[in-house]
Amino acid sequence: MGMKSLRWLDLSHNRLVSLFEDTFLGLLSLHVLRLSTNSITSLRPRTFKDLQFLEELQLGHNRIWSLAERTFDGLGQLEVLSLNNNQLQDIRVGAFLGLYNVAVMHLSANCIKVLPDYVFKGVTKLHSLHLEHSCLSRIRANTFSSLSSLRRLFLQHNAISVIEDQSFSELHELLELDLKHNRLSHLSPQLFPAPETLLAGPLP
Repeated sequence: MGMKSLRWLDLSHNRLVSLFEDTFLGLLSLHVLRLSTNSITSLRPRTFKDLQFLEELQLGHNRIWSLAERTFDGLGQLEVLSLNNNQLQDIRVGAFLGLYNVAVMHLSANCIKVLPDYVFKGVTKLHSLHLEHSCLSRIRANTFSSLSSLRRLFLQHNAISVIEDQSFSELHELLELDLKHNRLSHLSPQLFPAPETLLAGPLP
């Protein structure tokens, strides 16, 4: 019959190395899954496919080094995703597809360096994004495209020396932007776009 009524599962502080496609098979009612502080090195696509009601996924303090396309397929109700303190270097475009309701994402303390354009495509309800202490050296123009609901962006304690023009142009709801302790020596006039009303020019 399985454990169809289980809502909360904590497997943190163990020695887990691998997860498989059927590891969480049948846990249809799970809302919270904590896998932090293990030795997980990779995540297979569709590992979490049965967890359609999951709201919180904790994967911090592992050894995950890459995220493939559709890694989190099936997690349409997820609200909090934590991947902090891993060894992430490669995040593929499409890795976060299907995370329609994620509001908070922790990617801090990794080794990312550069995030590809459109890497957050489809994550339209995200309001807090943590990327501090992640070895970032450059912010590309379309990295944060589609994050129109983002309110807090944490980029402190990286090695950012270049922020391309229009990198923040679609962040219409942004309230907090933390860029302290980076390597910026120049800010482009196009870095912080003016409101559309100011760009439209005088009325005829």
